[in-house]
Amino acid sequence: MVAAWCQGEVLAPWTFTGSCDASLFEVWFQTQLLPNLKPGQVVILDNATFHRKHVLTQMLQEVGCSLLPLPAYSPDFNPIESLWHQIKHRIRHHVGDTLNFWDKVDAAFCSL
Repeated sequence: MVAAWCQGEVLAPWTFTGSCDASLFEVWFQTQLLPNLKPGQVVILDNATFHRKHVLTQMLQEVGCSLLPLPAYSPDFNPIESLWHQIKHRIRHHVGDTLNFWDKVDAAFCSL
């Protein structure tokens, strides 16, 4: 799963199969996130290895936005960490039902 958190709302949620790497993240960034941004917004990213910041910075500049990278390992400064905690908690609570994993993910996002 990948998504953005903007003023208390989930923005551009996207689920995929497999691991997240730079190529997949950049596709999400360009096709899902950028179309939802407004000029002047700031995107905050942590130091995940797939956040190739020079490429993302260029994409953001093209739509009038900017990037604020967080210091190494700083989850307390990253508000999306609480969103992921909520999503994981809600997925776990669907353990006994008949939903497949993807339906559990969708249900977790829709219940926010």
